[in-house]
Amino acid sequence: MREFAVIGMGLVFGLVNFLGVIGLRNQELPVGWQNFYRMGKVLTDPQFEGAVIACRKPLLLHVVSGRRCAHYRWGAPDEVIRGLEEDGVTHVLAANIGYSADHNYLVPTIRAHPTRFHPIVPQFLHPGGEAVLFRFTKGDGG
Repeated sequence: MREFAVIGMGLVFGLVNFLGVIGLRNQELPVGWQNFYRMGKVLTDPQFEGAVIACRKPLLLHVVSGRRCAHYRWGAPDEVIRGLEEDGVTHVLAANIGYSADHNYLVPTIRAHPTRFHPIVPQFLHPGGEAVLFRFTKGDGG
């Protein structure tokens, strides 16, 4: 009898989850996610062929852009830089998608090493939804 209760609860939670997803399909994504998606579309341009892009959500960006994507390290700016170099990163996407990692790790790294990050795609400006694509320079930034 206990097994039926567990299965029944699982079915109820699954149904509630499914109905929630159906309800969301007619709503717009938050602005930050819209800009993340737009930047992924920008990356489909042939000029980015062979690029390796570091961002907060690399799997999602890969699905949209078709480009190789990597996660940046969470640590002090020098640790983030070391990870970008070890992963062969050529570009970095900083996007305000509702997680604190960009604000806590990526933005401080860009500020600490401004000669290593060169904005190349115009910023999508929407309150709370900024997204900037940078070219990442290896070595001393030259």
